[in-house]
Amino acid sequence: MIDLDRINDWFLAAAEVEARTPITAGPSLVRTEGHSAERAGTGRHTLARLIRLRRRQLRLTIEDLAAEANVDLEEVVTIEQEDGSEPEPRTIHQLSQALALPEQAMLELSGLVEASDPRFREATVRFVARSEPIQDLRPEEAAALEEFVKVLAGS
Repeated sequence: MIDLDRINDWFLAAAEVEARTPITAGPSLVRTEGHSAERAGTGRHTLARLIRLRRRQLRLTIEDLAAEANVDLEEVVTIEQEDGSEPEPRTIHQLSQALALPEQAMLELSGLVEASDPRFREATVRFVARSEPIQDLRPEEAAALEEFVKVLAGS
C-alpha cells in the first residue's frame, strides 16, 4: 500500500527546494560568492564600449540596433551610456544575436554571470584601454585642464 503521508511530505520538501531555486534558460544567472560590483562595473564599461564599436562597425544607428535586436530603444541607450543599471538577460541575448557576438562573453561582461576564464578581466581592461580614441583637446578643454592642474599643483 502507498503511504500518502510520505509522498505528501516528499512533495512539500521538493516544493520548498524549488521555491529557493532560480529558474533559468541557458547559462546560470546566479552569481558566485567571488562576484564583485567592481568587476561588474568594469565589465559593463567594456560591454558598452563593445556594443558601441560593433554597432558602428556594422554601420547601425542605435535605433537600427534596437529594431534589429527586437529590444526597447531605451535599453540600448541605457547600456551604451553606462548608467550603471544591470541589463536584462533577454536584452543581452538579443543584442548578442544582432551583433553576432558570443552570448556567454556578453553575459559575463554585463555582470549577469561570473567570468569562467581568469584571463577575461585582464582582456576586458586591455580592450577598453586600447579602444579609447586619441583626439586633440579642444582649446576650451586644454584651458580647463591647465587651470585644474595648476590648482592641483598648488594643493
